[in-house]
Amino acid sequence: MKFLVVWWYNYNKKYHMVLVIRFLDKVILKKSAKYEK
Repeated sequence: MKFLVVWWYNYNKKYHMVLVIRFLDKVILKKSAKYEK
């Protein structure tokens, strides 16, 4: 049971990191687009 909880925690952590990185990429792209204009 403990192993399953640890696996689920690690899985969610990786998934959330991907979402955060995608979000940051969008924000950075918007900022760079503003500066180019």
